[in-house]
Amino acid sequence: YRHVANGSLIVMSNFHLNRLANTLLNNWQLAPLFHITDGQPINVSSGQDTSLTDMGNDRPNLINPGQIYTGKAITRTSAGNMYYLSAGAFAQASLGTYGNVGRNSLRGFNNVQIDAEINRSFPLKEQMALHLRLEAFNVINHPNLGNPNSSLASSTFGQVTSSGSPRIFQVAAKLTF
Repeated sequence: YRHVANGSLIVMSNFHLNRLANTLLNNWQLAPLFHITDGQPINVSSGQDTSLTDMGNDRPNLINPGQIYTGKAITRTSAGNMYYLSAGAFAQASLGTYGNVGRNSLRGFNNVQIDAEINRSFPLKEQMALHLRLEAFNVINHPNLGNPNSSLASSTFGQVTSSGSPRIFQVAAKLTF
């Protein structure tokens, strides 16, 4: 800025403004990272030792294949739906038998996450530079839900009680000399 004798204030000349704009706006680097994965396997267990083998790996019987998934939207509110699996599709196997549900035969939710980084180095003097970096994780704040409780004996069977990280930002500055 320059103050002129008549009291008016003059903004920088175009040359200085363009140089400042170029210094601030050019040479940024953007690095996006896309994570898209299929749902993790769900191993439905009976939660009881129905096979009488004392192993604890027993699975229930599938009695209603058309009703495994509830098909309802999962919401975060306590009054909302948190059920992904329907307990009515499964039944405990008879004592001394193994259930017919296969190991890891069901799938959880697909996960989508976009991370990004933007950074730039600002040369200060011959051997000095300021490096700025902004990182954002889960930029779109997509809810990546965890697998539901898969123990049929549990009172929370089929409920989703965990999720991935929310959107997170972090900033870093480094001065090298």
